[in-house]
Amino acid sequence: MLEEAQLAIPETLKIPVSVDSVTLPVFDTMVSLVARVSNRAMIGVPGCRNDKFLKRQISVAAQAIPMAQVLNWFPKFSRSAVWKLFSVLVGSKDECVALLTYAQQDNPSTITDLLLRYAPEEDLNDAKRLAIRVVHLNMASIHTSSVFRQHYN
Repeated sequence: MLEEAQLAIPETLKIPVSVDSVTLPVFDTMVSLVARVSNRAMIGVPGCRNDKFLKRQISVAAQAIPMAQVLNWFPKFSRSAVWKLFSVLVGSKDECVALLTYAQQDNPSTITDLLLRYAPEEDLNDAKRLAIRVVHLNMASIHTSSVFRQHYN
């Protein structure tokens, strides 16, 4: 993760050499860095550098908790339909799962490898179910870091 942080910070900040100081959107910059660095441990390289996947994962993390609150406003029988409607409008974790499911990676020292070793038997033959585990782990990582940053702003 340290190696990824050392690569990601200069790429994300893009501070010109000739400038003494810059103004950065701290929250967006931090969330982007957390997503990339934590994904280095979760899925390894090159997945942690896939901008499309990272943007979708950040979006899922940002939407998950508010969406859960919105769903609580609806009767239980209608929540599935409401979730599908919102997912169509704003995107869903299914896009992250698709990106992860089809990623061709061989990273034996990632958190994903650990999840595979200890996954229930019924999940082992289902790439989509395994990918959902990683998406949820990503959401927790990004959301937790984001909440911490918001409270200490």
